[in-house]
Amino acid sequence: MKYQLVKNSKNNLYSKLLYSSFNSLTTSWIMNNYHINYDDCSMTPGVEFYSLKHYLLRYSDQILAGMSFNLNCQKEYQVEKMGFNLTDDQKHSSCEVLNFFVISIPNRNSFYVGQANVELVQSILKTNKLKSVFATCLPKIFPIYSRFGWDLADELVFENYKKLYLIQYSLE
Repeated sequence: MKYQLVKNSKNNLYSKLLYSSFNSLTTSWIMNNYHINYDDCSMTPGVEFYSLKHYLLRYSDQILAGMSFNLNCQKEYQVEKMGFNLTDDQKHSSCEVLNFFVISIPNRNSFYVGQANVELVQSILKTNKLKSVFATCLPKIFPIYSRFGWDLADELVFENYKKLYLIQYSLE
């Protein structure tokens, strides 16, 4: 079970799956920072300068999860737009996960999805000669990330009501 790179297409499966996973989250941040197309039920990051790589995790013919990376270390990260601060050194030696979603987990065994995530993150870091990757998560799901080697880097109150964690996975 491994993630596969999604090739760009007019009818982008990844953007439709992202929409189906996040369309119920009508936070002002998502509404202001993502392009949402209600007609074709798709969603994409609202910043064009991101150097995006989208991946889907499949098991047989079933899509289990998706993960998207921003590999443009020269521009503002999504996590910075959310209010987190990164140093120039951190940005030049890292990338970020823009979004991660789970569609289905066979036999309710999340270990395999978590392990596939780590393998993909490690591959992205090694291929791009980067030291770490940043992402965000809610405090209640951080213990899952922690089991797979992610560390808590920072936290803030997001949109004036919920705590959000900045997490980091490092090769070192």
